[in-house]
Amino acid sequence: MIVSEWISAEDRLPESNEGYWSSMVEAKCNLGFIYNLSYFNGSDSGCWQRTSSFVRRASDKIVQWRLLIHED
Repeated sequence: MIVSEWISAEDRLPESNEGYWSSMVEAKCNLGFIYNLSYFNGSDSGCWQRTSSFVRRASDKIVQWRLLIHED
């Protein structure tokens, strides 16, 4: 697996069609924990997936993310 550089969530969000979830990405929260999450592209706004570990650790916000690229 190849990982890309970190991208600021304020500068850009994972791409997906409106009304759909993005591909899974590595996402870093404001507390420094890293999760494998998807981003939902809503018509007015979107949201990050909230896994049980994300909620349990009281993470508030995704600050950076990066693509996970699988080699063939």
